[in-house]
Amino acid sequence: MQRPSGYKLFVLLILMCPVYQIIGTTRHELGHAAVAFMQGATITEMHILPDVVPGEGFHWGWTSWRGGHTTWLATAGPYFLDLLTALLFFVICAIIRPRGWWV
Repeated sequence: MQRPSGYKLFVLLILMCPVYQIIGTTRHELGHAAVAFMQGATITEMHILPDVVPGEGFHWGWTSWRGGHTTWLATAGPYFLDLLTALLFFVICAIIRPRGWWV
């Protein structure tokens, strides 16, 4: 497999930015929603595409819930998910032996 040239790689990375943002925002908002749901809240709204909220301005995404007994954990949910994701990939990288062909 041939490596892309510098320009082609740059264009590919620019084209992948929206995909990365949507995946990242989805994972982030699901973190809020999952913890709020586990604390008994009802998820009323979840947006994963960028939007302008009247009176608040631009948001990459947001999650709204009501009810339950939500604590600071619902706000911190995405960061716990980040930690789990990092640990998972650390374990995967530790198990898989590198072939060295990319060096």
